Amino acid sequence: MAGYVIYSLDWNKFQQFVEHPTPDQLAILARRLSGGLEELDGEFDDGDPILEWPTDAKGLVPIAAARLAMPDWYSDLSTAGKTLWEGAIFGVCSDSDGIDVGFQAENDGIYWDVIELAWKQLNVVPGRTSNVALSAFGKRPYRYQTQATAAKTRKGDEKRDAELTELKGTLDDILKDAKQNKADPNKLLEKLDQGKSGGLFKAVAGFFRNAQEESGSTHDDDWDAMHSMHAPDEARSMLEELMSLESEMHKAKKKDVRQQYDEDLMPALNKIVDEGRMLFVQVDS
Repeated sequence: MAGYVIYSLDWNKFQQFVEHPTPDQLAILARRLSGGLEELDGEFDDGDPILEWPTDAKGLVPIAAARLAMPDWYSDLSTAGKTLWEGAIFGVCSDSDGIDVGFQAENDGIYWDVIELAWKQLNVVPGRTSNVALSAFGKRPYRYQTQATAAKTRKGDEKRDAELTELKGTLDDILKDAKQNKADPNKLLEKLDQGKSGGLFKAVAGFFRNAQEESGSTHDDDWDAMHSMHAPDEARSMLEELMSLESEMHKAKKKDVRQQYDEDLMPALNKIVDEGRMLFVQVDS
């Protein structure tokens, strides 16, 4: 079953690489970018700035150095560009022939179900990053600046669904009257002005307002990252959130979920947090 593979990095070594890369490290990263450009040939749309990049490793060294220094590595890149940079960073950090950032494998597989149950208990909607630390698990690479929103709970979504159900019922009634030639414009306006008008207009307005918010900040963009990286303090926050769910996780219907929480996820995170390391999550699809 697909899910997540958990690794860790030496936080100080990783920070040193990002903030003060050596010439050798930049050369390794540039070679990764060059290889990625070859693999993604034909994936970039006309006009994509990356098409102006050199393709040889030597020419890509200043590109790599400049992007490492940016506070946001991804926002100005196209979907293909994000994939290129993500693959290069993932590769140099995890490859034994890459950059020494203290890469360690911690667990070779956490099922989707385990994290999804934890998200549910924390009122995290899958695909949205929020002020809940665990919402970024497997979703947010390093220096991928997303607009974290206050957790829009599933209860909020259920309320919106109820409003839309009410709206659908009202519109169905109107359509039924229209089919039976009973539709009276004056009565329709009266219905909208009285009785359920508040709920009807709120449902419509709320639906489009929420849709606009979602397109702007909750499902960050059309790109799905294949890994995430989390500084020690964020990893600790994730661990604390998961610890608070212990009783609920032990009630999971699936035995595998209960076992993975106890025997795989929690020991791996405890070790990473205790050692002050960086959490490095690969999405295994």
